[in-house]
Amino acid sequence: MALPVTVYRWDDAGAPQLTTEGKPSQFFEILKKCLVEGYGNKQPLGWTAPYEDLANLKIAFRNSTADGSGGYVRFSAANDNNNSNVEYQSALTMTGLQDSEMYRTGYKCLLNSDSDRNQWVLIGTSTGFYFMVTSSILATAVYVYQQYHGVDNCFFCGDIESVVSNDLGKFVATNPDTSDTGDQSSTQYTQGFHYMNYYGVFGKIYESSGGNESKDHSYFTLWSVANINPVKESSQGHAIYSKLPIVVSGYTQNQTGLNDSEGTPIRDSLLMPPYRGFIPGVLQASNSNHPDDDWPVVKTINGKQHWLLKNTGNIAPQFWIDMESWDA
Repeated sequence: MALPVTVYRWDDAGAPQLTTEGKPSQFFEILKKCLVEGYGNKQPLGWTAPYEDLANLKIAFRNSTADGSGGYVRFSAANDNNNSNVEYQSALTMTGLQDSEMYRTGYKCLLNSDSDRNQWVLIGTSTGFYFMVTSSILATAVYVYQQYHGVDNCFFCGDIESVVSNDLGKFVATNPDTSDTGDQSSTQYTQGFHYMNYYGVFGKIYESSGGNESKDHSYFTLWSVANINPVKESSQGHAIYSKLPIVVSGYTQNQTGLNDSEGTPIRDSLLMPPYRGFIPGVLQASNSNHPDDDWPVVKTINGKQHWLLKNTGNIAPQFWIDMESWDA
């Protein structure tokens, strides 16, 4: 089933805004407008906000139970000061906003609202979304050099594109890292979809039954990631585009002792299959390109428009988000 995509931007008519030193409450407003309420001539994605306590800087969103898993993500903050971090965490089930009311949770992730990050974009469906914030100072640069590490944020919340039918454990909230697992205690330049590498930690995913067992998962790319300045597309020939698989971290075909909750080896499991699915809506190009183009870059790939992700490391950008429809 293909789900339609909507793109929301800071420069839309009637869009909520971030100040140059964003506050958590401004992020909450943006998310609620895009997911639940809509603004201007933009309709919302069809999520709900079943729990909110904005006075205490907490709100939870749930994706569509008709199209998706009905998973939850909670956003919270310690204070509403300028440049304060926003914490977000997934849960397969919630009964309230407290930690004790969240069940089968993912790792806690952080969104940093540092100075000058006031240009935001949300691309999503009724089951998942990418949210990115970029600096107005560097907004024209698609390829951001290494000295500007950490300038941008980009994370995903929602259902992955699972290969398991009726997967009840596919909801995640993730800010992928190159190597670290567990709750994030600080923001680092190696986190997020603006620092995609050839391999990285994707997050914790629960068994397809929706049970309590979980394992860390990673993503990997089919094409090498170039740690070089990108060159113009015309000089590299035509690119090949591929999805990014999500796998149980550390899995190998010959591995023994890695089992699901019923004792079935991972290689034979449907509860915790070694290859769970794909990062939704994202393609990797076999080559890097567009070094001289202003952000944002939009390109037609396989007959559909795609959004080129920036890269805030010394890595050439080659990852694209589908702007029209995602496989569910």
